[in-house]
Amino acid sequence: MRVRRTLSSLQKSNRAIVSSLNPAPRGFEQLIKSTLEHAQQFQQLFSILLADVDGLKEYNDTFGHSAADEALRTIVQLFLGNLRAVDAVARYGGDEFVVFCPEFNRDGTERLVTRLRAAMTVAPLSLSFGVATFPEDGNTATALISISDQRLYAAKARQHARQRPAEPSTRLLVY
Repeated sequence: MRVRRTLSSLQKSNRAIVSSLNPAPRGFEQLIKSTLEHAQQFQQLFSILLADVDGLKEYNDTFGHSAADEALRTIVQLFLGNLRAVDAVARYGGDEFVVFCPEFNRDGTERLVTRLRAAMTVAPLSLSFGVATFPEDGNTATALISISDQRLYAAKARQHARQRPAEPSTRLLVY
């Protein structure tokens, strides 16, 4: 019962974090802190999914700020429409979002990435993803963000490489 109340209170605060397009570092910091504390206290796993909006600067330069803001709103709505009630999404930076997935292992996160990719086909921009799971990939916020960031940039490099002649690659859990 205590776990459900804690998750319920997290859920109520989570949706407010993405209510504006402004980056919300305090919202992000609060979310990762509370998610990590909850996971440690109840010995539960969780995953974070770092998502980068591909080509946002070029889109903004080509179509203007209003169009880029509308594209970001569309992406946020697609996130919210495809996440569980206990999941949360926060703006992490200019073109990055982080999704918190309580009680999600890597398999669950892979399914979420697949679902988000399918949903994003209606958005004017695409996303690249990097995933980290607590405690498997780290037990601190810094470690989890670092791992998901490394995997995000490996995914972006792989995507960029697809546009050039193929090069040998290694599997690094990128999405």
